[in-house]
Amino acid sequence: MVLGVVGVFPSALSSPFIRNILLSPSFCGTGWRSQYQKGSPMKLGQAIRGYLHWIKDARVMSEHTIRAYCGDLGVLTKHLDPDVSVGSISAEDMVRFVAAQRGSGLTAATIRRRASAVRGFCQWLQATGAIADDPWRGVDVRIRPPKRLPRPASNESIKALLASLCRSAEVSRASVPAEPFARPYQANTLVAVALMLGTGVRVGETVSLRCADVDLNARSARVMGKGALERQVYLSGDWIKGLLQAQMETRRELGVQHHCLLFNRRGNAMTTASLRNRVHKERGLAGIDEHITPHVLRHTAATQLVDAGVDIRFVQRLLGHASLTTTEQYTRVSDTSLQRVLAQADTLTRSLAPNH
Repeated sequence: MVLGVVGVFPSALSSPFIRNILLSPSFCGTGWRSQYQKGSPMKLGQAIRGYLHWIKDARVMSEHTIRAYCGDLGVLTKHLDPDVSVGSISAEDMVRFVAAQRGSGLTAATIRRRASAVRGFCQWLQATGAIADDPWRGVDVRIRPPKRLPRPASNESIKALLASLCRSAEVSRASVPAEPFARPYQANTLVAVALMLGTGVRVGETVSLRCADVDLNARSARVMGKGALERQVYLSGDWIKGLLQAQMETRRELGVQHHCLLFNRRGNAMTTASLRNRVHKERGLAGIDEHITPHVLRHTAATQLVDAGVDIRFVQRLLGHASLTTTEQYTRVSDTSLQRVLAQADTLTRSLAPNH
């Protein structure tokens, strides 16, 4: 069944993205694929709804990315016309769309994401047979993002945050017994922050982590990252292992029914918005003036690992970065480590020292 489509579009399998389209149930079924093969003209608004349905069904992107793409493609609809036929969209239309985004005062990151959303949509249209030629092909979007280095939290702020969370949850900073928490709601925030700081997982990965993904004996957890890519993270130290064991015991005692490790006051799975709000609230309770968010905790985890001398390739694997270049940014912010190494080397003093 897939081979027939490949025969029509021989270059389709050159892209992993397109391979996902061709093999997805929503494409191989009788819906969009059969409709396109009948040659029915497809309007832009209708096609975008179909594409968003597909990326949700195929789970090739995170919920956060899907929400962003929904807005991005909505902008494309307004720029063109929701009733325009997708077959009439040209490369010139794409160039004018990008030019309009450049002139709207958006950040480089937003324009790049918007371009990525439209590019994926056009690939989907061609792979499904809605259009013969991809109008995005040949469109050059070279946007140099500003070099903004990540800002990790200071060691003092992290220590203050953890101390405050442990007090709120009534959890010892020395060891955690494998028994239910006395204050489950507060302990959930502590568990989340400990995971983000200890493993560098993203906020979405943290709230999506399932109990079955955690292997306490192996001190590891299976994380589903961006683009539905799976990776292993590791729990270093007895304290965080004990913390997760106590979380499991707490879930059993309270009768939490869902599969996610973290839960809220009602026993439902924690959301990314809820976790962000909790971190913001705990920062205030700890008396920290520094800006701290879940993403800052991820930056902090990466920077601390680099400071500790962990190989940058290991940090890349732990964080789930597709490119080593993304991880290398943490080597530029590790001034403390650089200063310490230079002080130990002190080559000038050695050169000035008399020979013995």
